[in-house]
Amino acid sequence: MVFALPRYLVAIPLAVLITVGLFMVMRFMVAQEFKLPEADEQIEIRITRIEEPDKIIEPDSPLDKPNVENAPPPPPVDLAKAAPQTLQGGGIPVPDIGSIQFTPGTITSDSPTLISILPEYPPSYSGRITYPVKVLLEYDVTAEGKTENVKVVSTEPPDAPGAFRDAAVRALERARFKPALDDSGRPKASFGNQLILTFDPEQV
Repeated sequence: MVFALPRYLVAIPLAVLITVGLFMVMRFMVAQEFKLPEADEQIEIRITRIEEPDKIIEPDSPLDKPNVENAPPPPPVDLAKAAPQTLQGGGIPVPDIGSIQFTPGTITSDSPTLISILPEYPPSYSGRITYPVKVLLEYDVTAEGKTENVKVVSTEPPDAPGAFRDAAVRALERARFKPALDDSGRPKASFGNQLILTFDPEQV
């Protein structure tokens, strides 16, 4: 005679096994360490503080203005005959933009003629450096008078902060030139040009 086991005698052990199994699986999953994937590249953001210039206080009474109507005109500057400046240790004669005044339209040359350039002194080093920094640059000029392939050749002093190199490159990239002319008088591109940008703290 066969006796049938009650259902609860089978269901209770089965429920216990399922509960224990689920508990072990959850414990294993919680014990695993979750690590974020490492980024291939890190982006560095630099924030610099630019100090506002001091406000100019105008005097109550107007100052006497000098009479310049009868003053003689300044003598013209001949850049073609101006002696080039040379960086110490560089040995490459190039015009120093910080010491030469430019008069557009008065010079004829096979080289491009600088029309405008506005170098900006790095604000983060204003008042921190007491000596001038010179940056020797090499660049190409297109037939439209725009600069290309601007790069730094050297700096004086050699250990000058990189902010001056970056400021010089940005200034030359925005500069405009009167392109050189070929034999037929048409504008042409020129390559391997060089000049020096001087950052003088006394003129900031």
